[in-house]
Amino acid sequence: MKRLALSIWLFVLFSCSGNGGHRTVDTLQESDQGTFEPCWSDLDCKNVTVPQCKRVFCDLSTGLCTLAPDDSQQGKPCNDHDSCTIGDTCIRGVCTGTTFKTCDDGNPCTRDYCDPGAGCVHEPANEGQDCDGHNPCIRGEKCRSGKCMGGQMVCLCNTDLDCVQFEDNNLCNGLLQCDPSRHVCIPAPGSVIHCRQPANTCLHAACAPATGKCVVQPVADGTACDDFDPCTYGDKCVNGQCVGQDLCNDHNECTVDRCDRTLGTCTHDPAPMDGHSCGTNRVCLQGSCVAMPDNSDDVDGMDVPTDAHEVQDTQYPDTSDAMSSPGVSVDNQ
Repeated sequence: MKRLALSIWLFVLFSCSGNGGHRTVDTLQESDQGTFEPCWSDLDCKNVTVPQCKRVFCDLSTGLCTLAPDDSQQGKPCNDHDSCTIGDTCIRGVCTGTTFKTCDDGNPCTRDYCDPGAGCVHEPANEGQDCDGHNPCIRGEKCRSGKCMGGQMVCLCNTDLDCVQFEDNNLCNGLLQCDPSRHVCIPAPGSVIHCRQPANTCLHAACAPATGKCVVQPVADGTACDDFDPCTYGDKCVNGQCVGQDLCNDHNECTVDRCDRTLGTCTHDPAPMDGHSCGTNRVCLQGSCVAMPDNSDDVDGMDVPTDAHEVQDTQYPDTSDAMSSPGVSVDNQ
């Protein structure tokens, strides 16, 4: 009777809210749960607007519609409405951008940054300051309205031989030749070295001025990247390799974590470790690490070693077909 009275009171309260009992679900906090409409079954929650990566169900213990992470959307594409991220996916009920855009345009006369609403922005900067337009025959260039311009042509010539004296020994910016129509030295077409960037975004190719050869080096550790693996998230460059965190690792040694690389979904099956130690006075039981009962050798009808040394010496059953070791994620190819 108390629960019936409470449900009727909640129903009246929400019905009198002025919107016919329908409410839009707000974004949840880190608890990933929130209660809204009164309900008797999941069907009563069909009018609740559910954010991406979430599901709604009727919590019979409270009689209210409740939001929770939708495991079926784990790893699925979504939109975090942040123009500075790409590769947005659902991670534990939250739409998360895994890679941040790089907005550097290589122009010394702009300030580059990313605006979450507008994306990459290149504002004019360093107005009136010296800059380098990468032409060895122009000196004294200045930043003007976001462009490196002006300067004085210093390489005057009549023949190509006249340009030799202006070479800067940088084999990357081209060999100079004389433009007969203007009598100035310009880089010969095709002589400027442009390095093709590797497919691995954690590596960067740049021309070495002394040799004119492209040299590939790792980018700074921590640079955002994408390993194109649906079973990882938060990818970052480490020693020239794109490394992501295990999407399905629940940090529970009593489960076998698996990831479906096609769907990017996780499963957490109980590991065959019932009765084995998972901490001080704790043992695995049906996929959970539970407190060991006081003065008892039996957990739910199962023999459990109570001596710490006995627990450590107990042999694990053969699980080679299911996992490599307890609590370690196993990818389904």
